[in-house]
Amino acid sequence: MGFGILFIGYFFTLTINLGGLNIPPHFIGYLLMFWACYKLMPYSSYFKKTSYTLIALSAMSVWLFSSELGVVYFSQDPLVFYDEVSFLKILVSALMHFYLLKALIEISTDVGRVKISIKCKRNIFITLAVLTCHAIISNPFIDLGIEEFLNSVLVVPATETLAPITETLVPSTSEIVKHEVALGLNDHITSIAVNFVVILNMIQIFSCYMWICYEGDEEMELENAKDPLSKLTAKMAKENAEYKESKNKSKKKKK
Repeated sequence: MGFGILFIGYFFTLTINLGGLNIPPHFIGYLLMFWACYKLMPYSSYFKKTSYTLIALSAMSVWLFSSELGVVYFSQDPLVFYDEVSFLKILVSALMHFYLLKALIEISTDVGRVKISIKCKRNIFITLAVLTCHAIISNPFIDLGIEEFLNSVLVVPATETLAPITETLVPSTSEIVKHEVALGLNDHITSIAVNFVVILNMIQIFSCYMWICYEGDEEMELENAKDPLSKLTAKMAKENAEYKESKNKSKKKKK
């Protein structure tokens, strides 16, 4: 049906930063999710809206990943507008999550899975709150002094406590540590928060796979689809099944 592919693709949106390179590449996940949404379009119009945002996210992710590869492996400067594209990606990601969760709410409500629907509604608020904060902190157009605040509140006290140890091992190491931590702490905090949201949504996608899509990832019953043709096909199939069942019962009575 598509929920299995959607789950695998969404898994690829987890962010693990290894030496400045985000692994796994997000664009792979977005392309898999696009394929899944294409298969799921008959069941909710929100899957179609989600697919549009996934096209944009795939393009931006390719741009960002190629820039990170150049920085890490070829010692190049980041590509032009790297920060601006990263900021735009957060905004589009928020829109994608809104459409995706609305699709899960609609489809789970249609098949009577109320608990999944309620949890997806909860996830909309959590996801948008986290991504909004991420966008504000990562805004390249306005310097809010977030890194300076974290540096003064967390980094400086910690490094001053460790200063005697670090400077005994390597001179001036405490200053190096202080600088590096100040630069990276903001990214680590936002990555943890975003990954937490991704895991929450992964659970709901997996729930849809388990409870809405049956073993073997078979197609959902067509009667749950939105288009009239699918509903008519489902009605005819149901009537045909009832006719065969009644015919079999009559044969058993004769015997």
